Amino acid sequence: MTLLRGILSAYAAGTHTATVRLDGSTVETMAGIPVDRGIPAAQMIVGRKVMLETGESGELNEHVLLAVWT
Repeated sequence: MTLLRGILSAYAAGTHTATVRLDGSTVETMAGIPVDRGIPAAQMIVGRKVMLETGESGELNEHVLLAVWT
């Protein structure tokens, strides 16, 4: 398990998924990241800082957005 920091680039309320630009990357984004159901949609404001957990294998389909803050 690895924790990654990034910036929220987009949020899809219908699927509760996010697009995130990882810290240290100027253009690369990761899309379709599931958001922890405990995080209200109202908190998913583009430009906010986020924390991702990568799962056991580090595969994109195992990533989860765990936290959001300003």
